[in-house]
Amino acid sequence: MNKKLSNKILIVLDKIGRLDVWVSALTMFGIVCIAIWGVFTRYVLGQPAGWVGELSLILFVWLTFFGISILARRGEIVNIEFLLKYFPGKLSFFVKRIFSTVLLASCLAVIIYLGFQLTMFSHDRYTASLRIPFSYVYLGIPLGSLFTLYHILRHAFIGPQYHEELELTL
Repeated sequence: MNKKLSNKILIVLDKIGRLDVWVSALTMFGIVCIAIWGVFTRYVLGQPAGWVGELSLILFVWLTFFGISILARRGEIVNIEFLLKYFPGKLSFFVKRIFSTVLLASCLAVIIYLGFQLTMFSHDRYTASLRIPFSYVYLGIPLGSLFTLYHILRHAFIGPQYHEELELTL
């Protein structure tokens, strides 16, 4: 594949990769608004909204998995740094860049596979208050994990060359 085409593909993938920031920001904003509404209805109106906790929990699921994706893009995923100081230079590089990436990518692949299975399995179950299909609740797990896998592999093959500029372009 020529260099120009691969650069264009990376640019498109990076633009898609920015969606994790948008999803996380929107879910966080939604959680804050819902919490404020819940407090208002409970203490001002004296009649709590029963759906507040349910919708907050759904948004927290999405926020968690897309937030992990943001951490992966920034290179802040939990690593085994304390062990790396005991390895010599080249072995330390192997453990950090290759072994850790393969191990994390394998775990993410399992999460993605099982997450999509869970999503498909739960399409006919609904939440108690809002009657939202659980497949929408669980869909955040494999989608957020897909974004995380993309960022992990991008760091492994291209290196951590971009961090904060993606958040600044929102």
